[in-house]
Amino acid sequence: MFGLLVSAPLLSFGYNYSVLSLIALFMFNMSMPVTLAVISNMLPGRTGFAFGLTTLALIVGFLPVLFKIDLFFKNEYMYFILVLTSASILYFGFKLYFSKIPLISKAIYTKE
Repeated sequence: MFGLLVSAPLLSFGYNYSVLSLIALFMFNMSMPVTLAVISNMLPGRTGFAFGLTTLALIVGFLPVLFKIDLFFKNEYMYFILVLTSASILYFGFKLYFSKIPLISKAIYTKE
């Protein structure tokens, strides 16, 4: 989440500066491995499926660009709002995930 919050203003308003853009992209992409690890933990024994779900999310995010309907998203304020929305969704997802860790651990390590 920290990476997304740092990247939001840099992606939105620092795109004219190469160094700021690189820092923004690096920070933005730091959420992907964390998300993949959480999804993989929630689907024990199905790491390939977890990777496929995150890949599907990336493909769905690319569809507006592919079909040239991304004009609405091509301004710095919209980037800022979308990244902050993503950070808030990640926050609530992690909050739910960490409240369920004992249940997930029990499901993984209990033989039935």
